Amino acid sequence: MRTPTVLLTLLTCSLTPTLARAQEPLPIQSAPIVVPATQDPGTRIGAAHLESLAKGRDMVVRQLGDQQLRASDVFRVLDLAYPALVEETLGEMLVTLGVHLEAQREGIDVDAAVLDAEVRRAMTQQQLEFTQSVGEGFTLEQYLAERHGMSVPDWEREARRMVLASMLRDRVVRLHSWRKPRDELQIILVSDPLVAEEIEGKLADGASFSALAKQHSLHPSKTDGGLMPPLAQGLEVPLVMGRERLELGEWLGPAPLTIQETDYLRFVRLVDHMPAELATWSELRARIESSLEERAVGPDELLGFEGALRERYGVAQPAAASGAEVAPGSTPEDAPENG
Repeated sequence: MRTPTVLLTLLTCSLTPTLARAQEPLPIQSAPIVVPATQDPGTRIGAAHLESLAKGRDMVVRQLGDQQLRASDVFRVLDLAYPALVEETLGEMLVTLGVHLEAQREGIDVDAAVLDAEVRRAMTQQQLEFTQSVGEGFTLEQYLAERHGMSVPDWEREARRMVLASMLRDRVVRLHSWRKPRDELQIILVSDPLVAEEIEGKLADGASFSALAKQHSLHPSKTDGGLMPPLAQGLEVPLVMGRERLELGEWLGPAPLTIQETDYLRFVRLVDHMPAELATWSELRARIESSLEERAVGPDELLGFEGALRERYGVAQPAAASGAEVAPGSTPEDAPENG
């Protein structure tokens, strides 16, 4: 099971210079991790247990004398200086909110015992990273209290929320991709035109697409012979553009593709057409979890899911980041309007 590190480092990254002194790793000085054990074997945990990201509080993050920096101030500066990074982060947070909505709608859940094990693993990893990052005499309890106003039990609950969000995300996204007719595809991605020419000749002579992908492809799917997670039909993905014109077993390429200002050549093969899965989550659970063990959710699946969220729910920016204080537990609409 993979838990994205970025989700779990939100509480222990971006240390201020005074806290991030370079020191030798020290033994952790904190309370032991306590994750509540599952009471009943086979218990399932669903979206009702996932706390929302929408806290609705504009907290003070730094204070110099009587001057305060609030979260909205930080957001404004970052959004002006690093708009692409902020947009990417907001996209990830919107996906998390969408996962919550879709998990509730579909009744998606996870095994509580598996969740507990993942939480313990993630927290152990975070404690290790903390000991390697923070100087002598500064405990985990102090860091959580001073940086986030949290206790260790608060941190444990947040870690559990993050891990649960990650596990539900994988299941929601994979189920979403199964809800539509899909194409099973293979890809070969190379950067050398001479290698592309060699591959084209070998494919024309009947060589194995899988073998050539394992030998030459620069795409992460090379280890699986170029096989990608099935993509919803109609989803526009530049990597496999032109697939709709292929018959089963046919391939196209070499076709040009530019990724982050780097030029590549791609080959795409249509392996199969797969029908939409309309059964309930409980009927599909075992197959989907097995598919996740075989192949993690890919970026193209996430892209398709994010697009579907925008179509189903819409994405709005109710108000500019005005800095107006919002009471805990309230929503952005409850904040006072600018005069």
